[in-house]
Amino acid sequence: MTNSLAPLEKYKDDLVYCLQCGLCLTECPVFKSTRLASLTSRGRMRILAGLLDGDITVNKRVEEVFNQCLLCEACAKVCPSGIPVGEIMATARSVVNSERGLPLTKKLILWAFSDLSRTGKLASFFSLPAKLVTKENETGLKPNSLLNKFLPLSELPKFGDKTFLDKFAGVHKPKGEPKGRIGYFTGCMTNLVYQKTGEAVLNYLLKCGYEVVIPKEQGCCGLPAFASGEINKAKEQVAFNIDAFSKENVDLIVADCASCVSMWEEHGGKLINKKLMEVVEIMGFLDKNNILPDKLKVKRGMRLGYHAPCHTRDNEISRKAPRKILQQNSTDFIYVPLETEEKCCGGGGSFGLLNPELMLNIQKDKVTEIKEKNIDIMITTCPSCRLYLASGLARHEQNSIVCHPLELV
Repeated sequence: MTNSLAPLEKYKDDLVYCLQCGLCLTECPVFKSTRLASLTSRGRMRILAGLLDGDITVNKRVEEVFNQCLLCEACAKVCPSGIPVGEIMATARSVVNSERGLPLTKKLILWAFSDLSRTGKLASFFSLPAKLVTKENETGLKPNSLLNKFLPLSELPKFGDKTFLDKFAGVHKPKGEPKGRIGYFTGCMTNLVYQKTGEAVLNYLLKCGYEVVIPKEQGCCGLPAFASGEINKAKEQVAFNIDAFSKENVDLIVADCASCVSMWEEHGGKLINKKLMEVVEIMGFLDKNNILPDKLKVKRGMRLGYHAPCHTRDNEISRKAPRKILQQNSTDFIYVPLETEEKCCGGGGSFGLLNPELMLNIQKDKVTEIKEKNIDIMITTCPSCRLYLASGLARHEQNSIVCHPLELV
């Protein structure tokens, strides 16, 4: 065994246990799309076992196999042995990176999101040139054919002139005595792109009587780095955010991104060997405290659907809360339950950029159903899902709006 494989040694027993079961095959979006056994959790575990035993070496195909994992961890949720698939996949990618290097696309993404202030300035700088290669419409920016050759998305979100943190960082007090003091972790996408979501979360928490603290010095949750196998970078980002919020004396932290919450809950504490303060997804928090919105501002007769992000699988309250809003308010509009409601969008962060054909195949059934049922508005609690769903719908010339549920309040 070479030194580069040493980080995998502690998972050797897990690799053996994983080979005994195939339940993950029924849950894996990539396997359902490709029917390739190598692109399942079990298949990848077999490859890792082969690497540790010296039967195979890290080559281009091994790199492809590990980069074609969404890291949605659907397999981990059904694993009867409790195999830490996310940890193992991240470690496997770190091993591949040490042998093959990090793909350029991932390098650029991690560089961009390593400093949100810098990213905001870059976005502002490129906003003018972007107008030359995109066409603005109601839901976003449509790339022209030239840009589409380099960027496999049919619609891009609009960047703000300033970041959300530039506009709203600080302490926001409600009218009257606060019910509690809540920290708001914005995440990258809300800070840079979906700023209406951030405003909606802030305003609704204030309306509910909470004091809201938004630290200026917060950054990426660490999931892109973790998922790319850049473990040390992920540790730095987790520690940075913990330091930012620990100074604010908040009761708990809310986030509007299901993937950010999943990173904090499932991996953050383990990475830095420290118990983290409570971090909850905003819709789950509202439902748990019986303060979900009782009214949505949409035109009567509009058809609404819901996409449940993969990263809410282990949090039933957060998973069901948006659905509950749609069911309770459906006298004003038409809630259309989708057969594909809980199917993956195919995005997986940078996965969709690196594997565009696979991404399109995974999301095909969902996008087709949304179009066939003529959904006007799709709500979801993951900005990454929102990005890829909006792109998929634009590709199929379906003018559905995709947004966070609180944007409709």
